[in-house]
Amino acid sequence: MLIEEEKAVELCASVMKYADRLSDSRSRFLQSFEPNVARLHARLINDFWRIEQLQNKRILDIGPGLFPFSIIARELGATVVAIEFDEALADVGRMIGFEVHTDNLDMLPEGKFVDFDGVFLKGPFNPW
Repeated sequence: MLIEEEKAVELCASVMKYADRLSDSRSRFLQSFEPNVARLHARLINDFWRIEQLQNKRILDIGPGLFPFSIIARELGATVVAIEFDEALADVGRMIGFEVHTDNLDMLPEGKFVDFDGVFLKGPFNPW
C-alpha cells in the first residue's frame, strides 16, 4: 500500500481541532468524524494511483467535504486545490493549508481552473 490506513485516519482526524471555530451545526458535523471515511479514501488512492503519480502533481478536488482525499494526496506529494461551495467547510480547508475556492460550479469563470494533472470528484454530481 502507498499509505497505511491508520496513518490516513490520523492525518484526517487533524481537522477535528478546528471544530470549535465553526457554527454549532458544522461543529456537530465535524465531531462525528468517522475513521472509516479516511480508510476508504486511503484505499481509493492505493487502488488507483501509485505514489509517483501523485508526487509533484496539481490535483483539483471538487467538493472535498472534510478534505480526506486532499489531506492524503498532499501527504503523498500532491498540491491540491479545492472547490467547496459550503463556506464553513471551505474555511476548514483553508485552516489546514489548502487553497479553497467557493465558486459555484455552474458559473466557473473560463480559464480559472486550468493546468491540473487530475481532478477528484467523489460521489454524484448534478450540474443542474
